[in-house]
Amino acid sequence: MISYAAGKWQLSAIMRCTGSVFPRALVFGIPAAIMAAMIHWGGRQLEIPFHEFFDATASGQIWVGYNFALSFLLIFRTQNAYERYWEGGLLLTRTSGYWRSAISSCVAFCDHDPQKVAEVKAFQKRLMQLASLLHCTMLQEVADLKDENFEVIDMSDLDQTKLRLLMLSGFDRCGMCMQWVQKLISRAQLQGTIIAPAPIVSRCFQELSQGLIAFHEAFRIRDILFPFPYLQVVQCVLILTTVLTPLVNVIVLNSAPASVIMTFISITAFWSINYIAAEIEMPFGDDPNDLPVRDMQDQFNDYLLMLVQPELEEPPQSLSSVAADPADIHLVPFSFVERTSIGRGVPIAMRASTSGRVTRKEHARADAKKHLHQEAPDIAVQSGVADKGLEPSHGTSNQDAQSRPAQSIEDESPVAAVTATGAPEPDPDRVDLPCDPDVQDSRLAGADKGTPIDTDCRALISNSATGPGSGAARDADDSVSEMIASEGSTKEAETARVLAQEVACRRAMVTPGGLMAKTLADETKQVG
Repeated sequence: MISYAAGKWQLSAIMRCTGSVFPRALVFGIPAAIMAAMIHWGGRQLEIPFHEFFDATASGQIWVGYNFALSFLLIFRTQNAYERYWEGGLLLTRTSGYWRSAISSCVAFCDHDPQKVAEVKAFQKRLMQLASLLHCTMLQEVADLKDENFEVIDMSDLDQTKLRLLMLSGFDRCGMCMQWVQKLISRAQLQGTIIAPAPIVSRCFQELSQGLIAFHEAFRIRDILFPFPYLQVVQCVLILTTVLTPLVNVIVLNSAPASVIMTFISITAFWSINYIAAEIEMPFGDDPNDLPVRDMQDQFNDYLLMLVQPELEEPPQSLSSVAADPADIHLVPFSFVERTSIGRGVPIAMRASTSGRVTRKEHARADAKKHLHQEAPDIAVQSGVADKGLEPSHGTSNQDAQSRPAQSIEDESPVAAVTATGAPEPDPDRVDLPCDPDVQDSRLAGADKGTPIDTDCRALISNSATGPGSGAARDADDSVSEMIASEGSTKEAETARVLAQEVACRRAMVTPGGLMAKTLADETKQVG
């Protein structure tokens, strides 16, 4: 399928030849125009009285009715072809969507017991292999391609005898793969690998069956062609029109330039509409305008590989130690500015936007931050973090950090891992929360500077931003909570709550991404 940008004036696709129907339509339009010129020239040379044999007014009216009937036939065929094209793409997408949902649910329903890790991993691997094979056989049966060798997840460790039977069998290959997937899920539930209740797991089987039904509906589009009598009549009428249009235009218009131009336009338009219908009525082929069947298989494989990534085994944990308060939930606009991938083409990184729209300054900041990630140790030294003795976690000594597993250190604190020299390592997959230093500084500057709460919170923020090893950042939330309890004013309590959120943001900024964002504020003042 051709991907294009029409542009503001919808004229950028006019000169593109790939996938266009004009080259084939011109094969009939140009000869018809030449024929009109020859008929007009020959009539004058031979002094043939066309107007004595044909009434121009009557011939014009009859020809208008004839062209209307031809236009109706072509429009009906084109409309039918477009419906087939759209329905084919919808059914393939629906099939893939149902199966994605079913496989994702099966992965989520697996047992999380550490003693069953090997068993769960083996089940998930076989499920991914058979699901990829299922989707591949579905597309191979639907599509009509010269090269149907689609990519699948490696199956070298599966029973090759059954795979050869699948290749040589005359039965429904997609149905055989579907039966294997259903058997695998059913046995996994009986063996305790899937711990969800049977009524919940039954939804996976329902989605698998709905995807199979959508596949058979898509196969119907390939198996049932456009009616032959209709196609035959359209082609005969088009050929007759190509032959008669030059003569009729010479009689009616009685002008060589007008006859040539109108013949060329009408014949090219009729054949173009006909070829549009022929191009899209069978959407599962190799033509440039057909559906991207091969890309669908690649995207399905990417999704399967994403499901078994370690990053998706657990949902994101909260980095704040403050108890969640539903009253503090608010909306924060964001935009996908930077994209990275897990495995192949899966976006996981997003950057929050503090203004609701992506400005030039934010684009520049994202690009500069990406560059700064590659030089994180140098930035940390320039910012004075390495000289201040940045530790792996709040309140944790270097000896304790070395003796404990790395995963536990990451779970305990949002502070990034630190190298032996004290410089933080870059984290390219880090999700930047809305802790923009410019926004924080402006909010802090607007707070009441005379209150004790403001003074104490500013000290806590300063300590958490410059010295996490001192333990002030870890105790910030508890100190703020005590001050809120001691103050009776609602305004001061609200100010403390806002500043407590700033403490959490400053604490997050101790990571390499936060230090870079803080340094980046000075480098991007000229942007925007």
